[in-house]
Amino acid sequence: MFVSPNSNDYSTTVNFYNHTIFVPCLSVGNVGQLALDVLISTSSAERVGYFYSSQVLPVVGNDAYDVSPSGVLSVNLEVFQLKENQVTLLQQRAPAKEGRREAFAEELVSWFKSGNFRQVVLLLSTDASRRMDSQLTGAQFRFLKTDKSLLGLPNNSSWLPLEPEFESIIFKKGTVTHSVIDKCKKLDIPLVVLIKFVSEGNNIPDGIEMASLVNEMIPIVNADAEGKVGWKLPFSWQSMIEGPPLDRTLFM
Repeated sequence: MFVSPNSNDYSTTVNFYNHTIFVPCLSVGNVGQLALDVLISTSSAERVGYFYSSQVLPVVGNDAYDVSPSGVLSVNLEVFQLKENQVTLLQQRAPAKEGRREAFAEELVSWFKSGNFRQVVLLLSTDASRRMDSQLTGAQFRFLKTDKSLLGLPNNSSWLPLEPEFESIIFKKGTVTHSVIDKCKKLDIPLVVLIKFVSEGNNIPDGIEMASLVNEMIPIVNADAEGKVGWKLPFSWQSMIEGPPLDRTLFM
């Protein structure tokens, strides 16, 4: 359920009609969440509310994007918008509870339908060690889109359709991703899934690459004359990038 911090009646304050919504899938390297973090930080997207779900583990922390303490806390499911682009971004910072993934997927898809979103885009990373031989070289992105998909995807070598024989490896039954895809198909909700092959580790470059692909789909952040974007890393990433070195005695 979407909750606006300014009103008990979200329909009068936040409009989702004809918006494309980007949703991360919790997976290897959390690349979907990293991509949304850098998109939100660079575009200065407005936090318009929260998605309340008792199916997701609670989490709370300081503002992920603001350098100065503003008193706004980051929680498990936050909703941001770029109204001029008709784009909504759902940032998820905690996983669904064990045994509650199906119920969470049901809540998400119900919101997609009632909110009259134009299209849903899932951001997914998958284990690079499970690639087929034909996937080892070349572009490390794939996409999957339903028959009802509305967005035209860029026509270049970075955009390759997911091999049908690989779908069962990536979209396992019982996961939120599989359930969301299945329910969107049944309800004729236009859907695109962006997929990146990654290895667990420092996945910040992967997140920025995925953000760049999102920006190719829908120009959210202005690029320079050479087509490059000056990405602004979130303030909350500083501890990952500039944190103190580990105590060497830990490895002795």
